[in-house]
Amino acid sequence: MTSAGDTLWVAARGLPQSTEDPRFEVAEGRVVIAYHPVNLGAVIGPDGHLYVLSTAGETTRLGRLDVFDRATGVLLRSAELPTALPTLAADRTGRVYILDERALLTGTHPGHREPLKPFRLASLRGGQVALDVLRGKVVLLDFWATWCAPCREELPTLARLEREVADSDFVFLTVNEDEDSAAVPGFLERLGLSFPVLLGRGRMRDEYHYPGLPHTVLLDRDGRVVRRWSGYLDEARLAALRGALQAELRLGAETGSGHPAHHAH
Repeated sequence: MTSAGDTLWVAARGLPQSTEDPRFEVAEGRVVIAYHPVNLGAVIGPDGHLYVLSTAGETTRLGRLDVFDRATGVLLRSAELPTALPTLAADRTGRVYILDERALLTGTHPGHREPLKPFRLASLRGGQVALDVLRGKVVLLDFWATWCAPCREELPTLARLEREVADSDFVFLTVNEDEDSAAVPGFLERLGLSFPVLLGRGRMRDEYHYPGLPHTVLLDRDGRVVRRWSGYLDEARLAALRGALQAELRLGAETGSGHPAHHAH
């Protein structure tokens, strides 16, 4: 567009997600958003070209980077990316680098980590679980829903990770985000899953502002965020999660900084 808002050119890149009747409204004091999202971001690079990052087609696992001439709209080049949530950098020549976001944060002192907002949620097994009682544990928290296809594929993998770690200082918790939890027991039974499930009842996105499901958070022994993963955990991301988890468990063992043990019920 020009500075006056006139359209100079239009580019179509085959993003098929659509909703016939998108809804954005406030109902009973809650924000209701009903649409099929497309992750899309645009920025002018140091070489003056327009860089557009998007999901690739209908998948939530891959990304695509398109580079356009700002004056003509000509597509200069395009590249598929192995993740829908990459960390990218571009130099003045237009060369693009995919960066390891975990390596960028290795200098962050644990004391500067952001504490996760505390919660007290009903458990599918009965009773309630409060985040505060898990102090002293390294906690892996996964937000999911029965209607979320990537969640269905990812949850058995996380359950296997829990069994592999088998550390008394590690707690794996999941938060189901179905507004109606009636389908949850049958869903878990069909997949042969038996991990603890807390009931968010569709309210957690407003509380924790995650971009979509699945959403996974690793917490240190003081309830602070070590790292977040949004979207499906592919092999590379799962390896990063496992490495960060083991590092946190070793940190407590080496420093003797563990707190009294607490268990989720």
